[in-house]
Amino acid sequence: MNKRIHKKTLASTNQYLTEWVKQYERDSLADKLPPFSVVFTDYQTKGRGQQQHTWESKRGKNLLMSIILYPKIQPSQQFLISQQVSLAIADFLNLSLGLDEVKIKWANDIYIKDKKIAGILVEHTLLNNLLTYSIVGIGLNINQEIFPQWLPNPTSLFLETNRYYTIEDILIQIIDNIKKYHSLDPLDVHHTYLSYLYKHHTFARYKIIQTQEIVELKIINVNPCGTLQTQDIKGKNYSFNFHEIEYLIE
Repeated sequence: MNKRIHKKTLASTNQYLTEWVKQYERDSLADKLPPFSVVFTDYQTKGRGQQQHTWESKRGKNLLMSIILYPKIQPSQQFLISQQVSLAIADFLNLSLGLDEVKIKWANDIYIKDKKIAGILVEHTLLNNLLTYSIVGIGLNINQEIFPQWLPNPTSLFLETNRYYTIEDILIQIIDNIKKYHSLDPLDVHHTYLSYLYKHHTFARYKIIQTQEIVELKIINVNPCGTLQTQDIKGKNYSFNFHEIEYLIE
């Protein structure tokens, strides 16, 4: 049975869960922390997003959690974890709450319309070229009403629905959704991911990180390994790995 720990304040839920995994292994000899075990907190002092960005959240207003998974896949398949978790959140917003225009912005940000409501940070541990476990951090904006001005396009469940929510109830539903997607065929997961993909087959402006060039591209596919496949207005194809391209908010 998965375990669940709540802390009022943490530096980072991913950091705490990483230490919890190691402590559990030491204290329990060869045992491992059960899959889908979770730590969540009211506030993070050093919350992290992708590419060393911080994750901003008002105390007690949002879901800040990390979950451990044992995916039994090769490192080359690790993008599957991002797909499973992003779909778990997207389904909760779309199917459970009935929110429209829920999208997944490659690789794993969750958008409602053109505003970001959730982010995911996936950290893998490898041993002898095998993926032994994954720790997935989730930040989902729930009851926050006001965000810092420097954040480009945030939103929350409260701003979208004018309702307040019980954070732990949402946590339980998302865990259940992660379990569901964890058990599905990877090809089915990938097809569902593409159905939620933000700006799929739509031209938009992007910045190529290495050259700082601004280009207009449309997303035509995402490979199962996570590579973004795009096409320009002349029909020329381009592929990008993580952190090589950035969507420009209009």
